[in-house]
Amino acid sequence: MSGETGSEYVYTFTADCTGNATITVVKKVKSAAASPTYLDVFGLDGSKACSGSSCIAYGLMDEVDTATVTFSATKGSKYLIAVDGYSGFAGNYSLTTTCSACP
Repeated sequence: MSGETGSEYVYTFTADCTGNATITVVKKVKSAAASPTYLDVFGLDGSKACSGSSCIAYGLMDEVDTATVTFSATKGSKYLIAVDGYSGFAGNYSLTTTCSACP
């Protein structure tokens, strides 16, 4: 993915519901004003090869050091979650997944 030159980590997520899946990445060490860290999160269709064309959602780290993506998920389907640093940035983070069923 263009500009994403930091360490990349890929996780799998199998949806436990049909509805909205939300992936949240929170940086553990907050940025000092002079040295921000930009981590991005990408949701990818797990039935396709891991590439930019399989991207179904992406989120960029904001000023409170959080990146969130939400996408439509199907129960039992596998998705890939990629966390990557922009322009070589890296940092420690926590990653959470939730799935809320459609009413």
